[in-house]
Amino acid sequence: MGLVGVIIAMELEDRFAIKIPDADAQRLRTPREIATYVYDRTRAHKDPPTAEAIETIVTDLITREMGLDKAEVLPDADLVRDLGMDR
Repeated sequence: MGLVGVIIAMELEDRFAIKIPDADAQRLRTPREIATYVYDRTRAHKDPPTAEAIETIVTDLITREMGLDKAEVLPDADLVRDLGMDR
């Protein structure tokens, strides 16, 4: 996983108090997959975030870390092929 992927994973781990094993992070290919993964791991929390809130946070992280416009970060965009993330 490239540096941007590591930064995004670490920030999500810190923000949502979850652990994202490297093997899991490697197989997450789209912003939607990342958001669904985080949502599934936070549903048991006392006050879980909504799926929409997580999607917004994931999009914001990708946009910021990769220097992209929000319009480019579509839910099903492939992180490597479509967005140019270094895996």
